Order: sequence, then structure tokens, then C-alpha cells
Amino acid sequence: MHRRDARQAAVGAQCITVSTPRESGQFFAGGVTDILYAVGMMVPHKTAARAGGAAAR
Repeated sequence: MHRRDARQAAVGAQCITVSTPRESGQFFAGGVTDILYAVGMMVPHKTAARAGGAAAR
């Protein structure tokens, strides 16, 4: 667990946002049950524009 996360848990965080399943498991084991799993997603049309394909809208 990251030091920042440990501090949040120590001060009684009731909900937490995580970016990996491993983080969620650590918080759940520590008693936090309100967990949001947040991940970035690539939007296909913007990905194509970055690769020199279709123009982004």
C-alpha cells in the first residue's frame, strides 16, 4: 500500500478510489468496503487521430 493510502486509511477514510485490483484488495482487507475502481479508457476515434488516421471531432 502506498504511504498516501495508508494515511487515508489511518484517518478513517470511508470510501476510496483505486486504480488497480491489487489496491482494492488491500483496502478491502483493511476494512474499507466503499471502493471505486477508476481506470482510463482510450476513445477509438481519438486514438486513430493520434496515429495519423481520421480527424478527431
